[in-house]
Amino acid sequence: APGGLFALVAREVAGLFRADCGLVWRFEGESAEAVGSFGDDHTRAGHRIELTGTGAAPMVARTSASARSSYALAGAAEDGLWRHGIASPVVVAGRLWRPDDHTPFDEASGDRLECFADLVGLALANAEARIALEARAATAPLTGLANHRFFQERLRDEWDRARRHGHDLSLAIIDLDHFKRVNDLLGHPAGDGVLVELARRLRQATRSHDILPRVGG
Repeated sequence: APGGLFALVAREVAGLFRADCGLVWRFEGESAEAVGSFGDDHTRAGHRIELTGTGAAPMVARTSASARSSYALAGAAEDGLWRHGIASPVVVAGRLWRPDDHTPFDEASGDRLECFADLVGLALANAEARIALEARAATAPLTGLANHRFFQERLRDEWDRARRHGHDLSLAIIDLDHFKRVNDLLGHPAGDGVLVELARRLRQATRSHDILPRVGG
């Protein structure tokens, strides 16, 4: 799953540089969301930042190139307490997946991180392609509803779970009366439009964990 992959990437990149933490940011417009983290007490998955300032992540967003940054912790500059960062862009399908004297990261570190980011981009592309392939294999192309095979598999699983825990299992079957007349009078494209609209309305009326398949022709 992408979430597990992001956490793994954050952990590995922290280990690569022996850093206190590792983060995976996903750029979205003028902000970024942390989708993977390791070893950071205040930046967890779901945390958002504005892509402004001289931090490493904002600089990557502006330049699409690796960046380094350093800044003194609040009120601690005289004690030599600094926070250092290095970041490199991850490119998926050709698009951005959206020097300071004090920094301990040298220019060679940027090259190493760029190589690592290339591998991350490949892993992300493979993960997203697998998710898309699994979704296509489980859904009907026209309506986007679960297909008959997926429905039968989940029905068996839900039936076994209901029996095991002594819970009720609800199954509602909806039939479109006289649907053939729509195709005969208005044509199959119009009939397809009816099915797409019906699927949209049924999705709005069901819960996210309900299974809504198309089992007829």
